[in-house]
Amino acid sequence: MRLSRTLVSLAAASAAAAIPAIAEPEFTRVDVNEVFPSLNVVRAADFDGDGDMDVLVGMRIPGVLRLLENDGNQNFTARDLLTFNQLSALFVADVDSDGDADIVTGRHDSGIVGLTYELHENTGASPAVFVSTELFGGVTELRVRKIVDVDLDGAVDFLAYDNDADELRYFRQNEQGFSFPLPYYTFDSSDESFDGLVDICDVDNDGVNDLIFFRQQRIWWRRGISVSPPSFDEPEVIFETDETVYMYDDYYHRWWYFDVTVAAVEVGDINQDGLLDLVQSTNLVNDLRIHQQFDPQQTRFTNQLVGVFEEELRSLLLADMDGDADIDIVGQAEPGDSIRWLENDGQIAPSFTVHVIDDDADRVTDLDLIDIDADQDLDILARNDEDDTFLWYANGACRFDLNADGAVGAGDLSILIGSWGMFDVPADAFLNGVGTDDLAELIGRWGPCP
Repeated sequence: MRLSRTLVSLAAASAAAAIPAIAEPEFTRVDVNEVFPSLNVVRAADFDGDGDMDVLVGMRIPGVLRLLENDGNQNFTARDLLTFNQLSALFVADVDSDGDADIVTGRHDSGIVGLTYELHENTGASPAVFVSTELFGGVTELRVRKIVDVDLDGAVDFLAYDNDADELRYFRQNEQGFSFPLPYYTFDSSDESFDGLVDICDVDNDGVNDLIFFRQQRIWWRRGISVSPPSFDEPEVIFETDETVYMYDDYYHRWWYFDVTVAAVEVGDINQDGLLDLVQSTNLVNDLRIHQQFDPQQTRFTNQLVGVFEEELRSLLLADMDGDADIDIVGQAEPGDSIRWLENDGQIAPSFTVHVIDDDADRVTDLDLIDIDADQDLDILARNDEDDTFLWYANGACRFDLNADGAVGAGDLSILIGSWGMFDVPADAFLNGVGTDDLAELIGRWGPCP
């Protein structure tokens, strides 16, 4: 069925040349009936190199790593890869830069203090085969939190948090493997913590990673000065509020006041100008704001109010969900754990239309955007904590229905040919300019939309 939607209040949009419309996607909830006891992580990747997405589930106690291989029609065959006393960490990344998805686990062994981290290297075979290597063991104070190219040398590193010292350290990847943990950043105890670290990324495009934080009523960033040794400039505020909400308590017959605080922050190039922007949700007043970079020389940000919602958006993900070449927002709202898709209209000062994907997503969490069914649009993968299983929302975007008539046909072919070579139009499904790959995909999807 077509999803319900509500238009939020918006900033004025600048005029833009008309471009072909694209049919709105419909999302279908697909529940997986299999139960995975003590499920705590769900990830998807093409582990066996056959062009469709497989699902990897991690169960905590007893620790089990189970691979569900996709046959291309979303029928999954399960097999256990590894068992542990306790699985405490699970990451999926191309650690060895060979083009396939590897697995990194952190386990607790009986009678041993601390975690042991292992790399399970994908050999590229089909069915998938992994070769396990211990990376480092007996790690008591450190917990790997991100796999990211810390020093921007083209190889991913392991970023770890030392709770005792309140600092970030990283295991640098080199030709011999991974180094001993190197110091990266010590948190300012007055206002910073790991829980408030939004992202490590090159905000100002200077070849050095920067840090973005939020806490309470502020969002700020620290400019990276050097890679080796890592050093950072003083904090620069991106957003700050001193807003307060007053609420009357009928039971105690008194007023209470609460500070409005930042609820969630996500980083991405929302207007696709090559500069990283921020999307922010706020609690109590339930608004959504975009902070776009507008001065790359000084790295300054706008503060655009997108809209005010009935519910607070607690998690934010950024991606093009409808294939129209602009960045949309997927969020999980509270209370009620409903899932929302905020459709970007593509303007310089964008407006968003809110679509309800699922308003009964109680205890659905850990959302991820990935093309499960290999149909060239992004689906939503999630963990269902209530039933110890996972589910996904199939995106039914008919991305080559360019004239929105419910089918892919001659009219759409005409629009595509008329857009040949153009960028940032719906016909440019692969975001590299309208060309032969788009033509082949359109012909392959000829006929009624699903």
